[in-house]
Amino acid sequence: MPQDRFLEQVHDLFGSARRTFADPAATQRVLPVIRADFALAEAYRPRADDVLHCPVTVLAGRGDASTDSAALAGWRTHTRRPCRMRTFPGDHLFLHTAAAGVLTTIEADLGASAAPAAPAGLTAVAGGRARVSPGHAAC
Repeated sequence: MPQDRFLEQVHDLFGSARRTFADPAATQRVLPVIRADFALAEAYRPRADDVLHCPVTVLAGRGDASTDSAALAGWRTHTRRPCRMRTFPGDHLFLHTAAAGVLTTIEADLGASAAPAAPAGLTAVAGGRARVSPGHAAC
């Protein structure tokens, strides 16, 4: 893609970085990295058997023109565990504009993920004992 057209797309996606793109020297420094990022995103093809067995938290900027709620919800197919979606003020570079909220969310979700969960079909009971829920067999 010609550089002028590519830069137009980058400006649309990364509106919060207008100051960087106003500086031609800075633009030339970051352009190869951004091109590589786009190339990876375009070339990636997930395999059906690539499924995680851990919780997933999907983070996005509310003003990100590169995605939509359906694409974010699509991450649910990549895990057998809970999938949480969190959006923040900002565009594709929301990590820069909503850093405090992002860090708080990651900390909370990692803390929730670290809590031991009862195996499927078991319900925790006071005293550390577990009972089998109706309809589930114990292994």
